[in-house]
Amino acid sequence: MEQDHNHETFASVPLQVNPHRDSAYTAININGSAATTSYVPRRSFGSHTTRQEVLVFTNPPAIVGLVSSPTIDLSPSTKNRPSHQPARLRSSTSTSTPLPADLKSAALTRTAVSLEYASLRHTGHCPLGMYVTPTVENLLVWDAVFFVHQGYYTDSILKFRLTFPPDYPERPPVVQFLTDVFHPLISQQDGSFNLAPRFRPWRPKEHHVFDVLHWIKAAFKKHALDEIKEADCLNKEAYRLYHDTTSSFAALATQSSMLSQSASALFDKDHPSMAGKGAHSMHFRELKPDQLSALRAKIGLQEWDDQVP
Repeated sequence: MEQDHNHETFASVPLQVNPHRDSAYTAININGSAATTSYVPRRSFGSHTTRQEVLVFTNPPAIVGLVSSPTIDLSPSTKNRPSHQPARLRSSTSTSTPLPADLKSAALTRTAVSLEYASLRHTGHCPLGMYVTPTVENLLVWDAVFFVHQGYYTDSILKFRLTFPPDYPERPPVVQFLTDVFHPLISQQDGSFNLAPRFRPWRPKEHHVFDVLHWIKAAFKKHALDEIKEADCLNKEAYRLYHDTTSSFAALATQSSMLSQSASALFDKDHPSMAGKGAHSMHFRELKPDQLSALRAKIGLQEWDDQVP
């Protein structure tokens, strides 16, 4: 893959691997996004293994820091079990109280969402160029960043959010773009993204979050733009320009891409496009040249700029 030597940036994410727990970070796409993925050699500490993942981005002049998200624990809880009382004896002598219907429904939803997130670690589930993490405050709200690699929106850095309904998976998550982008399926008022062209209707036993993520990525490609119907568009102007004056549409898509890479869009948490949408969990911060050099040296990367003929 061709490297953009003038705009290399890096993100270093430490991963803790516990045989009894699934770290939320393991579900993040570790196959690379805008460029490649490298690994620092593993170090073992008893039953735990520490691995450092290094994500190399070639497009944005920024470093992405992933905020720690809730860890998904799929093992039986033993926190409140008396040490002198075996689990089998305890379960046979205790009386369980049925959960109220609303609490049971909430528990089922949280379990479904947790399993959906854990499944993203499987090959092909999380699209390349896309990074997803649940927010610290709410497991039912996920924040994501999408690095667009090709098409009219090439080099765009798009932040978006998935919000799961209380009765998920009976209804699909709501997708909202926090970055301003000129696209037929994205509302210019609130950033809402229309899932309907791909999920009509939503089938809870068939459709999953990874299907939603792949549709989001596909919607920025030409074949999807060609097939979108005007009735499904939340931005009618974008639809009409795409079909009537493609060159004008391409210019506005390129403008969206350039604005999404701007320092204000990447680093300013109070950017106008974020108004009323809440803070995003993935924060970008600018690296000074000496910081970038130190990070390159730390992870053993060559100074590519010095080798360019």
